[in-house]
Amino acid sequence: MPTELGSGSLKCIQLIARGLSGGRSSAQSLEPDSQFNAALPRQGRVIRACRRALIARDGLVSMRELRSWAYPGQPRQRWHRWSIVRALVRLGAKRIGWGIYATR
Repeated sequence: MPTELGSGSLKCIQLIARGLSGGRSSAQSLEPDSQFNAALPRQGRVIRACRRALIARDGLVSMRELRSWAYPGQPRQRWHRWSIVRALVRLGAKRIGWGIYATR
């Protein structure tokens, strides 16, 4: 036996039928703050690896150690050094010796 539904109940059932998103795709149904914004600056893989190496070594690390953190298991390439130096500049690290960098 069918029962009478109020307009509020009918809207609830329609939302459930549409997947609780109100007809929008899943990317649009996210909160605006949680969506990915490609225009914002991001830290790359090498920058993260250099920052982690500096933290692990108390702010004083050699280029050899940085390369092993940023490019583990890869044979040495000339451009690895330049990528690491660019990352260190963005992190604010200073060169204090021959191949030694510090954040203090």
